[in-house]
Amino acid sequence: MATVIEVVGTGPGPTRGRRRSPTITDFFRTVMEQDSERAARRHQFLAELSGTEEVGPAVS
Repeated sequence: MATVIEVVGTGPGPTRGRRRSPTITDFFRTVMEQDSERAARRHQFLAELSGTEEVGPAVS
């Protein structure tokens, strides 16, 4: 199965205003945003568990 990536321009031309279907770029952008949110929550939980704002392997 082939994957088609459609590039939609924002300037004048035939592609302006056309909706595009989800692409691989959209998928990875979403995954990266979710990973970033999870990392921030993980750091918050680790800070709460350790009782300090500083977290990491050297914090005891």
